[in-house]
Amino acid sequence: LTKIETEFPALITPDSPTQRVAGKALPGFKKVRHTIPLLSLNDVFSESELADWSERIGKRASPGNHQKTLEYFAEIKVDGFAISLEYADGILKTGSTRGDGTMGEDVTENLKTIDSIPLRLTAPHEFAHEREVQKILRAHPSIGKLLETMPRRLEVRGEVYMTKQAFEKVNRAQEKKGLPLFANPRNIAAGSVRQLDP
Repeated sequence: LTKIETEFPALITPDSPTQRVAGKALPGFKKVRHTIPLLSLNDVFSESELADWSERIGKRASPGNHQKTLEYFAEIKVDGFAISLEYADGILKTGSTRGDGTMGEDVTENLKTIDSIPLRLTAPHEFAHEREVQKILRAHPSIGKLLETMPRRLEVRGEVYMTKQAFEKVNRAQEKKGLPLFANPRNIAAGSVRQLDP
């Protein structure tokens, strides 16, 4: 494929496997403005901080009716490095960091090196025959319309993270080489995304 693309550069597509790793280091990261702010979670360390947070949420959720009971849910948080992937017509266009929530950094080339991030999205109708999708469609027929076309713009937000098992493996290798150990998995994940040389 590399030989063909070298001979015929017009055939290179953004989702080609040859585009997973860039050829040279970047001089720096370009800034990316998030269309919708990429917010962060805040920590609380006492019951009073939690009560203050609950009151603020109550005021925002139901202005003028502070007595309304709100329902909450909790989930395990993956301690990773927040990123945003923007797809245009199903092709990965930009991958960026959270930054300050409004402005992040373009780390597309580094994110392309992560195999689990698709460079091209599967058109929704291509997986409509899968058993789990069929169950959902039977239960919620209105979702069928969503499978007919690929959205022109799609933003996916998530976390780049390293499992504790992988972290321990990396630190064992560091120790064997006599190198300093890494402090935590999140720092390694964040550092891997923020390398100027993908």
